[in-house]
This record gives sequence, structure tokens and C-alpha cells, in this order.
Amino acid sequence: MSILRMKISLRGADVWRRFLVDEATRVSEFHQVLKIMMGWAGDYPYEFETVDGVVLREGQDVGGISEDDARKMYLGNLALKTGSTLIYRCGPKKEWIHDIEVEYDEAQMDPVCLEGHGICPESRYQKFDPAAVTETFWEE
Repeated sequence: MSILRMKISLRGADVWRRFLVDEATRVSEFHQVLKIMMGWAGDYPYEFETVDGVVLREGQDVGGISEDDARKMYLGNLALKTGSTLIYRCGPKKEWIHDIEVEYDEAQMDPVCLEGHGICPESRYQKFDPAAVTETFWEE
């Protein structure tokens, strides 16, 4: 197994994170990693869509992939390579849409946030509001 260097960007705002994650990470765990990277809190529904149109949703049987099988799926099962992309949707109505790009593979290590820009709106907002995005990433 290898480590994937990824970049996640929040659509509609100048907010992104670059991070490393092991391809042995379960898709359901990847959702938790992304919540940490983006600063989201709460337990909102989510889904991932691959470039092939395969959609993995929490709590539903979709596209021939049962919920139980989706829980057992690893990022490595998605055959992600340099240049691969995913769409990640989360939020009360999955209105927070993110683009994820695999930049390249790395040596094995724990997921870490490498860099980013902008602070995501607090998860207590029920609807994404671009005006709630702030300019400062690190609080002083």
C-alpha cells in the first residue's frame, strides 16, 4: 500500500487543503479524515463520486455497492492514481461540494495536513455561505 498526496478544494470559496493519506484507509474513515482537514464538525451525510460515476453514499445501497461493502472499501479499491479526481459532498443536504485530486503517491505515514488556505465556515451553519469564509488559516 502507498500514501496518496491529495488536494481538497471547497467549491465556491478559496479554501483548500493538501494532505497525505494511506490508500489502506476505508472510505468511511476517509470522510472523517476530510472533516478534520477541513475543520468540519457534526455527523452529516456524505458521498463520494468517482470519475467513472460510481457513487459511494453513507447509509444507502447504491450502484450495486451495498452499504456494508462500502464500509469495507478502501481508497486503494478505487484505483486512485496521480491525476485521479473525486467529488466529495457533505453537509445536512450534501450542499458542501469538494473536489479532490490525487497529486501523487508518497512513502507510508499517518495523514497530515500539509498546507491550506482560508477557514471553512463553522459547521453549525445549515447552508454554505461564502461570506462566512475568512481569510486567515492559522489563528495567532
